Amino acid sequence: MNTPKALPLNSGYAFALEKGLEQETTEIRRMVIDGVNDVLRVRRGWIIKMLEDHALFDAFKDQYWPFGKTPEGQARSKRYRRAYITYQQILAGEVLSEDSESSEAEDSTEQSFALEADLRDFLAHNL
Repeated sequence: MNTPKALPLNSGYAFALEKGLEQETTEIRRMVIDGVNDVLRVRRGWIIKMLEDHALFDAFKDQYWPFGKTPEGQARSKRYRRAYITYQQILAGEVLSEDSESSEAEDSTEQSFALEADLRDFLAHNL
């Protein structure tokens, strides 16, 4: 059987329902998520948070997502958690959106390239 690399959301919902987490599961499924590029990543992060809060994440990985126990799966879990945290910051007004964060990073990168070009030109003219 081919195990999924991405956390299987439907299995996460089903597992949470099996464990009596109906209200939280319904909230995650129905929530409107704005201001992020990858809504599914936020939902996966939310599922992980809920399962960890109830000490069920390891059991979920054993039953539905064995890939989550591999180093690559653990890295994915971290990205999902980070997406959840970023979304919480967006909701709290601490971060405008993922888009604004990425554009700030792009601006910073462009500025560093401009500084590198200035340095290159300076060195070329002042050997």
